[in-house]
Amino acid sequence: MIFKNKKCYIFPYSRLSENLKDYLIDNEAKFLGFIDNDYKNKKQAISIDSINNNFDYILIFSPNYSQSIYNQLIQIISKLKIICVSLSIYNIYNFSYNIVDMLTIEEQEKKDIQDIISKFSIQYQLENKILLIGIDFIDLNIKYLYLYLKKYSKYNVYLATDSLRDIKIFNSYGINVIYIYSLKFFELIFKCKIKIIDHTPVSQILIDCMKVGKSIQLWHGITIEKLGHLANYKVIEYDRVLSTSQFVSDYSFSKLYRYKKLLHCGYPRNDILYFDNIELINVDLQLLNQMQNDNNKYIIYMPTHRLYGFKNNPINYKQLNDFGKKYNIKFIIKMHPFIAEQFREDLSKYQTLNYKFTNLIIYPANMDIYPLLKYSDMLIADYSSVYFDYLFVDKPIVFFPYDYKEWIESEKGTRIDYFSYSPGDKCYNVDELLEKILDNLKYDSYKIERKNIFNKMFFNQTKQASYLLMQEIENMLENSDE
Repeated sequence: MIFKNKKCYIFPYSRLSENLKDYLIDNEAKFLGFIDNDYKNKKQAISIDSINNNFDYILIFSPNYSQSIYNQLIQIISKLKIICVSLSIYNIYNFSYNIVDMLTIEEQEKKDIQDIISKFSIQYQLENKILLIGIDFIDLNIKYLYLYLKKYSKYNVYLATDSLRDIKIFNSYGINVIYIYSLKFFELIFKCKIKIIDHTPVSQILIDCMKVGKSIQLWHGITIEKLGHLANYKVIEYDRVLSTSQFVSDYSFSKLYRYKKLLHCGYPRNDILYFDNIELINVDLQLLNQMQNDNNKYIIYMPTHRLYGFKNNPINYKQLNDFGKKYNIKFIIKMHPFIAEQFREDLSKYQTLNYKFTNLIIYPANMDIYPLLKYSDMLIADYSSVYFDYLFVDKPIVFFPYDYKEWIESEKGTRIDYFSYSPGDKCYNVDELLEKILDNLKYDSYKIERKNIFNKMFFNQTKQASYLLMQEIENMLENSDE
């Protein structure tokens, strides 16, 4: 379908529809915005009542609610202005004016997948092979464990994802990544005895695939929030679930998952924080070298994603940049991929002022910043698990929980008291933040508190987590009764 110069809305707003927005813009459409019935809680969206007739299409893209949204829209606009969208198993958008046609395509694709699975599952023999699966993208625990196993394990190891972007990135480093839902992927499901993920699958197909052979859940960070209210974390009984300490397991992972055994090896992504002989992929090596040879102080700001968006962030980026110039500080801002788009929009308003950000470095949201952490001088954090990882670096952390009340409501509460397990000053506006940055650069007053929390959160503080995991994985492969 040709969208060039067409004025388009997308209904509703979601992480998936953000990707569709990018597709429309790439195809030279004029994107007008997101529509959502829950527009009051989704600040990126507007209500259907607030739009006028000066548009060409409203695209419906919702795996669960397409039918109800379609029924709503045909009461008020022409069918010829409604386009139903689905995403095929091969990551290709399907467009239809008819909701029945779209649902028929989706049903046929589900049948095709089941036929493929049935074909491979008739007679299969699991082999001592390992498959790591990056859901939505290849996150750091999957990446660093894969790189370690590829280099040191005596068994064949494979990597798969549904992210075409990450496949391209890894291919540029000479690493073959298999596309999820391809024939090769399903073949490996019924060959590899071990399957490893670090997110919770919501697709029934992936859930079924994880039940073939043995499964390991790495997860991707120590939890503060409750989790489990947006997806069923207990839909799979994992053979192994990775944790970082008994304390973390007791308050979090033991309640989140069903499993046969918990491991306290720690996270592969933290290996880079205290070992140097690790392959670097998708890292800004020029900035890494600059940090190692520069007299400026480097402060990294890594806010987590917000269910309700990032528009309430009070930082004035010109003020932050001017502050950096005055005190010889370079700020590296690394946004969560889910809120990076809003951040770009925030910064764009300064372009009309011809303002140059000499002391702000915008680190790409889809790149790995972990190798840079140990060369920084401070972390500005909020609720992201990165601040627990930063305890390995043992440098000051300043917390910026300006929207704590809103965030905790969106996450349905926390599993531990955030304020008791966040070792650093708390700032709620920009002036407080800048003041505490200077204070903590002059004197680090939280070293003992950081050490106490570090000892609770991490059992393994000296060995490579990837090495300990490889030992466990190979033991599972070599002992069929495990």
